[in-house]
Amino acid sequence: WTKDDLYDFAEVVDVGAVDLIELQEKGYSYISW
Repeated sequence: WTKDDLYDFAEVVDVGAVDLIELQEKGYSYISW
């Protein structure tokens, strides 16, 4: 897939682990891929 296949609000990052932790700290609790 490419960025064109993602939702407009989605952001591509090189390493997502830190981003996932930050989202969890903000209250997000469900991640699916």
